[in-house]
Amino acid sequence: MKRNFVFFALLFTAVYFSFGFVCFKKIDFKEHSNTEGVKLFYNWSEIKGKKDKPSKGLQLMLMIENTNDYPINVNFELAMHVDHVVKSKTGIIKKCIKPKKKIKGKAKGLAFIIDEISMDDVSNGKVELQFTEIEVKKTSKCK
Repeated sequence: MKRNFVFFALLFTAVYFSFGFVCFKKIDFKEHSNTEGVKLFYNWSEIKGKKDKPSKGLQLMLMIENTNDYPINVNFELAMHVDHVVKSKTGIIKKCIKPKKKIKGKAKGLAFIIDEISMDDVSNGKVELQFTEIEVKKTSKCK
C-alpha cells in the first residue's frame, strides 16, 4: 500500500512538472485604472491558428480586483478605440466581487475576441481602452 502511494505521488509530481508550467501559464496583466477601490487590468494576446492560418484574431482578457473590505457590485462598459475611432464595445458588464478578491478570464466572462483590431495596432500604441459608465456599489454579499 505504501509502495503504491509513493508511486502515485511520484507520478503526479512528474505530470505536474511536465504539463503544469505549460498549461498554467501566468498572464501578465497591465493596470488600467483604479476607481473607488476597484482596480481594472487588461492583457492582449494573439489567438494562434494552425500552421496554414497564422492568426485567428486577438483576445482581450480583463481582471478586476476589489481592494475594499466589503463586497461590491461593479458595472462598466469597455470601448476600444483605434486612432481615436471606436472599433468595438463590450456592452454593460456586471460583476459582483468579494472583498480583497480578483476575478479574471473566460470563466468569469471577462475574455473577448476582437476581430476589428490587429496585434500591430496594439504593438504600435494605436489602441486605447476606455472604461465608461463605471458604477461601484457596496453590497451585503456575492452569490
